[in-house]
Amino acid sequence: MTAKDFILDDDGDLYISPEGDFVIGESDHQHQKDIVQAFKGHYKEFPFIGVGILQYLKANGMEAEMKKAIKLELESDGYRVNAVEIIDLDKNEIYIDATRNI
Repeated sequence: MTAKDFILDDDGDLYISPEGDFVIGESDHQHQKDIVQAFKGHYKEFPFIGVGILQYLKANGMEAEMKKAIKLELESDGYRVNAVEIIDLDKNEIYIDATRNI
């Protein structure tokens, strides 16, 4: 079972269809991206969730810690994480293979 939510566009704004309606769709990838980007305290209702990826991108030699933080945060949100791969830190490209626990 995948989560459904309002879909965001590339800028993080609500995506609105050409007909003027909000779009609802599968959102697991979007939720994972939000968790990885958010710093702890970003979400008032869940203040302890978030990786804060920007803090890792500016530091050298932090790949192992970053992968561990991503895995732990996604697991705490109910995902089973199969793999986290750093593709290109300069382009903020990270591959995450995770599925929501049912």
